[in-house]
Amino acid sequence: MLIFLIYFGGVLAMLFSVGQFIRPEIIDARRVVLAAFFASVGVIQLHAGLMHSQDMVAVPHLLLLNVPAIYFCGPLTAGYLEAVSQTSPRFRRSYYLHLLPGIVATLAFTGIYALPAAEKIVLI
Repeated sequence: MLIFLIYFGGVLAMLFSVGQFIRPEIIDARRVVLAAFFASVGVIQLHAGLMHSQDMVAVPHLLLLNVPAIYFCGPLTAGYLEAVSQTSPRFRRSYYLHLLPGIVATLAFTGIYALPAAEKIVLI
C-alpha cells in the first residue's frame, strides 16, 4: 500500500507539472517555475518508490535522476515564491546562481545517464 501511495504522489506531481502548460492563459515565469518544481518533486517520489520496491531494475534509465531534482527543488521553490510576491515576475541574477548546483549535478552524472541499461543494472 505504501508503494502505491508513493507512486501515486509522484504521478500526481507529474500531472500537476503538465497541467501548468495545458491551462489556456498565457504561460509566464510563475507557471514555468511551478511546473519545473512539480516535475522535480515527481521525479524524487517516483525514484523513491522504484528504489523502495526494488523495481529500479525494470527501468534502469532513471538511476540517479533524483540527485539533480533534489538540488533543483530549493531554488525552484524560492523562485516561485519570488515570482508570486511580485506584480511582474522578474528574477534577480542571484536567483540563477542558485540553479548552479543542480546544473553541476546534472553534468556530473551525464556519464552514468549515457550508460547502457545492462551496465546500469550492474550499478544497481
